[in-house]
Amino acid sequence: MYHSEPYERRRAVSTMVLAGVVVVVIAVAAVGAYLTIGTAPAASVTSATSSTSATSSSSSSLPGSTTQTTSTTASQTTSAQPGFNFTLSTAPARILLTPGATQSYASLTISPPFNIGQSASEVVSLSATAPSGVSVRFSPASVTLGPARQTVTLGFDVSQSVTPGNYTVQIQASSGQVSQKMGITVGVVPYLVNMLDLAFNPSNLTVKAGTTVYWINLDSTQGQDPGYHNVVFTTGSSAASSILHQYDWFSLTFSQPGSYSYYCTLHPIGMKATIIVTP
Repeated sequence: MYHSEPYERRRAVSTMVLAGVVVVVIAVAAVGAYLTIGTAPAASVTSATSSTSATSSSSSSLPGSTTQTTSTTASQTTSAQPGFNFTLSTAPARILLTPGATQSYASLTISPPFNIGQSASEVVSLSATAPSGVSVRFSPASVTLGPARQTVTLGFDVSQSVTPGNYTVQIQASSGQVSQKMGITVGVVPYLVNMLDLAFNPSNLTVKAGTTVYWINLDSTQGQDPGYHNVVFTTGSSAASSILHQYDWFSLTFSQPGSYSYYCTLHPIGMKATIIVTP
């Protein structure tokens, strides 16, 4: 009995110490697990922030600081972009005018793609670059383009001082960041006779020998009349043009003085005219 009590006491103390060690180990393991579990989401958030900063870095000098503003700006820019492209064409391809003339017979057609939706639309603005002495007018200056093509009237003004010759006018149509350009030739000629409303205008013209005179058909279909004309001389020359459709033209140089009468064989009653050529 004398030896048994101290031994039991020492055994109890040992058991208590061992239990304390186990508790400490379990506590340390729990703290480690807690720290480990708490760290992972923080790393994930950092990664997401870095990704957002990289996306908006092209629009912001402070990555990640203006994500909402940058996103809004990008959305506004995208909504301002046109939803589709378009093409340009003019009629006629070459405009004939005389020095000092004003004319508005040409047209510009803006055509959308054939496969756009019925609700698609965009505003197309028009501008032009022309050589000195030549100016261009658009009526209207901008159009709302949808599934159907739009036609704009082109007006040209030529100064009296412009020398006869060919001049190139650049037309530009813009919508958002999409821009289309095309060139149109303005032929400035010394004398021009318009065929319009079943008449030659002017019907009487006096020019000097060596002068070239131009005719252009501006008539379109009128009821049953297709609007075709020709120029056939009856005196002074045997020259004759082919059948001229709308915007077709014909020219003839008069080298000898004299009186030259001509008419349209398709409209012989109303379409008659004369050119007097002086030395």
